[in-house]
Amino acid sequence: MSFKREFKNLRLKSRIAMRAFDRAVFEYIPLFNKKYNAIRVAYHRKGENLAVYLRNHLTLDPKGIKERIKQGKILVNYKRIDDLYDVVRDDFILIDKSLKLRKHNVEFLKFDILKETDKYLIIEKPPGIKVHSSFPDNENSILECLKKTGKIDSPKYIYYESNIVHRLDKYTSGPMIVAKKQNYAVILKRLFKKRKIKKYYIALTHGKFTDKRGVVELPLIRGYDALYGDYMVISDKPYKWAKTLYRVIDSRNDLSLVKIKIVTGRTHQIRVHMSALGHPVCGDSFYSIYRDKRFPRQMLHSYLLEFTDPFSKRKVKVISPLPNDMKKILKEVYYESF
Repeated sequence: MSFKREFKNLRLKSRIAMRAFDRAVFEYIPLFNKKYNAIRVAYHRKGENLAVYLRNHLTLDPKGIKERIKQGKILVNYKRIDDLYDVVRDDFILIDKSLKLRKHNVEFLKFDILKETDKYLIIEKPPGIKVHSSFPDNENSILECLKKTGKIDSPKYIYYESNIVHRLDKYTSGPMIVAKKQNYAVILKRLFKKRKIKKYYIALTHGKFTDKRGVVELPLIRGYDALYGDYMVISDKPYKWAKTLYRVIDSRNDLSLVKIKIVTGRTHQIRVHMSALGHPVCGDSFYSIYRDKRFPRQMLHSYLLEFTDPFSKRKVKVISPLPNDMKKILKEVYYESF
């Protein structure tokens, strides 16, 4: 083995060790020190400073938050910080328990459980519901409802991705895996990273395809707009590799019914790739130039999940039928009968 390779392996091992140390410091020490509430940053706006970010978490106004930061009652990664500090993903914010957190009121929502083990759930995500809510916007979400029912463990600090294995867009329906505990989520996420989980979708798109089968392999990059927030665009550099396979099932009325398999699972991947082909998903209010009132939501449904259970080593295959609202629209707009 060359010196260069040995050095690379050593650097990788040291990086893994540092991550383990960070996890121990940032996650477990607050559990022993009962003086603080802890928030781990998962989602934030670009260039959002600490005082603005905490405005959504604390009952104080921005001026009051700035004063508490200066007093050292709010720490970031165990250090005193300036209120103008811009938060980044995975920052660990410690808040003195004398400061009140906003309450998150969640209305109970009922949805089907397609499969349940002692390690995870596969639930049928209905359209129009977020996977998780941006605390504390008082918006219902899959994650908060599962916590309320006791189906999954709540993390000991505020962290929205604690039990989420993968996500579906708010207006996309279909099966979704949710781990019962955070350590199970880590194991299940590895399957996605190693592309061991097969995901198939059905989409109704605008226009008639020239090629009945095809592969879209266009890298994606995250953009940002003050009005719309995060979105994805095609990158002119090899940023985040994204690959989508499609097969046209049928075309009529200047619309196409398409079966889609995603090799990678990038944010908004199907919607961006279909739009790049000139066949955006019907009802997509962001990536489509069409504003067709016949489609109240994006016509995208995840109908199949297939993987090997990492705990039992058994094959798992979950098929989800089209939801009633999508069936109705297909019947009225696409087919004469369905």
